[in-house]
Amino acid sequence: MIIKDEKKHNLRKWILYILLIIIGLLFSLIQLKEKKTYPAGNFEKNTFYASNLFLRIFAYAGQDLRDFFYAVFHFKSMYRNIRQLEKEKEVLQLKNISLNGLENENKKLKRMLQLKASNNGKIIPARVIYRDGDNWLNYVIIDKGSKDNVRILKPVITNSGLIGRVIYVDGRFSKVMLLTDSEFTAACRVYKKNISGIVYGNGEDKLIMKYIDSGSDIQINDMIITSGISKVFPDGLKVGKVVKVIGEGKDMFKKAVVEPYSSVNYIDYVWYFI
Repeated sequence: MIIKDEKKHNLRKWILYILLIIIGLLFSLIQLKEKKTYPAGNFEKNTFYASNLFLRIFAYAGQDLRDFFYAVFHFKSMYRNIRQLEKEKEVLQLKNISLNGLENENKKLKRMLQLKASNNGKIIPARVIYRDGDNWLNYVIIDKGSKDNVRILKPVITNSGLIGRVIYVDGRFSKVMLLTDSEFTAACRVYKKNISGIVYGNGEDKLIMKYIDSGSDIQINDMIITSGISKVFPDGLKVGKVVKVIGEGKDMFKKAVVEPYSSVNYIDYVWYFI
């Protein structure tokens, strides 16, 4: 193998030298054609001029030409090195994405622990394991069931607020109706104001709060929370914020469009009350 590599190296050197000589001669011939000052038949002067020109070209351009042909002969090796660097870059990018994912997951778990502490340990975490694409805003399936103390009608929340209630329980999984489902209702009130009403889901990503007294001072960005009047939802669960008020000064009751604090488009972990 060593002998073969040496032969290849010598062959490359000879090819390089021959190419340099050919290029030098071509430049010399071009200059001889353009040179008109020497008398006809003065072969010695023309030869001397051509040789001198070739030597100057070889001296000044030789290094650049050697670098060029070195790059040509080592192109495959350089290409492999570039590909290797690209692969290493991709690996580093994937590691960075993975680390960011772990960091976000840790933040979620930390918020979940804080949420459990604030509710005196009366809530249990669960993971969403299934969503139906045709009923995206209606329900989710969680990985906890009757063996994990899940009960029908119990409220389900996320780190941001109310997300729904349990409507079906099996031994190892449960079905949760989302607050955007058209059959969802919850007695609610405006935070720090003596204003109450009923929040309804309407099959869209916004909620409707109805039966608000027409003389009440409900405003955009007011926080809506559960009132605790019903036996299903305890008082004080965050629901959403008012984004629009309907029926100013005309009807007996106003309506409010409410944007849920909990995003129904992306749900991975939830908490259910026991």
